[in-house]
Parts: sequence; structure tokens; C-alpha cells
Amino acid sequence: MNNKKKLPLSQKVQHSLLAIVASLAVCLLFLLLFATGGRGEALKSFFILPLTTANGWSEMINAATTFTFIAIGVSVMYQCRQYSLITEGSFLLGACTVSLFLLYNNTKPSSFLIVGALFIGAVSGMSAAWVPAQMHAKHGVNVTLSSAIMNFFILQVTTWLLERFMADPLQTETVSFSIPERMRLPVILHSPMVRVGTLFAIAAGIIAYLVLYRTRRGYEVRMVGASQNLATYVGLSSAGIVMFSQVFAGAMAGLGGAIQMMGIAPRYTWDGVFSNIGFAGIIVALLVNCNPAWVPLSALLFGYLNTGGLFLEQNTGISQGLGGLAQAMILLFLFAFRYISKKYPAGLPFMQKLVRHTTDTGEVEPK
Repeated sequence: MNNKKKLPLSQKVQHSLLAIVASLAVCLLFLLLFATGGRGEALKSFFILPLTTANGWSEMINAATTFTFIAIGVSVMYQCRQYSLITEGSFLLGACTVSLFLLYNNTKPSSFLIVGALFIGAVSGMSAAWVPAQMHAKHGVNVTLSSAIMNFFILQVTTWLLERFMADPLQTETVSFSIPERMRLPVILHSPMVRVGTLFAIAAGIIAYLVLYRTRRGYEVRMVGASQNLATYVGLSSAGIVMFSQVFAGAMAGLGGAIQMMGIAPRYTWDGVFSNIGFAGIIVALLVNCNPAWVPLSALLFGYLNTGGLFLEQNTGISQGLGGLAQAMILLFLFAFRYISKKYPAGLPFMQKLVRHTTDTGEVEPK
């Protein structure tokens, strides 16, 4: 009888950790090569200040909160093998409609505004996701293409709404009026500044995990992702399950937009341009293999990279794009490591000569 040793880390987790370390190493090299005016200050700003200052933790947690909602939606969709990009559009539409709702109802009680804004954000996100999902279910339109077109349409609509109904004429750039403090979510920590929206994000990750792995609907989502033909053969409504996964993702992204406008961003600012929030949400989800339970931790890492880039620009003048570069490199390294492991299961050719035995399978030979 063979015994099996329990591996401390799965291969996919190892790939994720290697991708993180490799991307941070590239950032370190970049700063050492190009931060000629003050390497020490640049390294401190990017790597140290986000972890040692209250403002740094506030920025990290706020960014992670937004990323978490979008990545949760992406996780559910991608578990169903529906590679839609609609979370970007759902986020923008949710943030825009919530801003309109708050600014035009400033005489209403705070409790009514907060509950109403959360509901409107979720519904707006669902509505945005429903269109490409319906086109795919009824007419077989490629969901990636249709969601990209839908995102562009939403960007134009939200830009028009901003310029027509919310633009503050006293500002030099096109932004909405400032959202009053009484319309924002309650603060649970003042230093670092953390609002209750962060708790909502953590709860959303737990709920999404339970839905995916502890309910019949979640099992159906994963089964359709494994084989849509098999799911249809055993009697599941693949179209309905696909629709559920995308609408759920839209609701999460729209809710993230509502949280953004009620606790993170002081104004609605997306004037004719996309942010990197949707892209970052996809990477956050892929880094943890689309497991919602681990999404908040992954999102905190990306919040750290964003904050490091922000401090880098403030203190040294180097573009904060280094944080975005690190995020992109994580994705590239992640796919590279997984490709290598599939193409060379026993390791790279030059490494095979150095290693005689492997413990990848965790098997112990019988005595």
C-alpha cells in the first residue's frame, strides 16, 4: 500500500508566488537602472512606504476593495469559461448611476441614500452584463467581442452623463461635483482610513466562494465550465447557467462602482477614458486561479503595487506606471511558468541533468 505525503504548496500556488517574486525583481532592477537621481528614495517609496505609513495602508486597502469586487465577478465568469470583459463597463455604469443618484437626492436621509446607491449600483452592473450575455445565449455572438463593444458604448454614455448632468464648472478638468461626506459609507478605522465597504468586499468573497463550492448552482457553473456539451447532455440549462455567471459578475462590478463612489473616490472622474480597474481585476482573479476566497488577499497585493507607484511618482517624479507594469508582468510570468511546467513536466532540459528524483507527485515508493 502506497502512502502519500501532503505537499505544502500546490503547483499552481508555486507558479503564482514565482510570478510575484519575478515581477518585483524586475521592478527592483528597473529602479536600480533608471532612478539615477536617488535610488534609495525610489526604492523606499515603491517598496517600503506603502507598508510603513497609515496613508499607504489606506491607499492599499481602498484599491484592494475595488479590485476585490471586480475580481470576484471575473472568478465566477471564468469558472464558467465565459471570457467576458464586461466588468469594466459594469463598474463604470454602476459608479456613474450611483453618482447621479447621490448628487440629485442630497436632501434625502443618509440611510436611504446608502441603501439605494448599493441597490442601483448592483442593478446597473447587472444590466450592463445582461446585454452581451443575452446576445451570446440567443444568437451565439462571441461574448468577448460583444462585451468589449458594450464597454465602449457604456464609456460614451457615462461620459455624456458626466458632462451633461454632473460636471463641476469650478474645476479645471471634467469631473463631477464632490459627493458629500454624509452620503459615504461609515468609517470603521480612522488610521488607516477603512470604511465598511472593505468589510462588504471580504463578505462578498466568502459568499461567492460558498456559492461556487457549496451550492448546486455553483456546481452547475463549474460543470458548464468543464464541459458545456456534457452539462447539456445531463440535462442542465447551459444558457441559463452562463447567463447567471455573467449577470452575477456584472452585479459584483456594479457594486464595486457604488462602493468606489461612497467611500474611495471623492468625485466621478472617468471622462472618455477607461481606467485600469477592469484589467487589474482580471489579473487579481487569475493569480489565485479564480478562487473567490483568496481574491481579497490577491487584491491587497495589487493595491500595494498601485500605492507603491503612487508614492514613487510623488517623491521622485518617476511615473507611477511602474505599478501597472508590475501587474502586467505578474500575468506574463504566471502564464510563462505554467507553459513551461506543461511543456517540460520534469523541468527545463538543463535542470533535468541536475535533478535525479522529483517529489512533484508526492508519492513514496513502497518498501
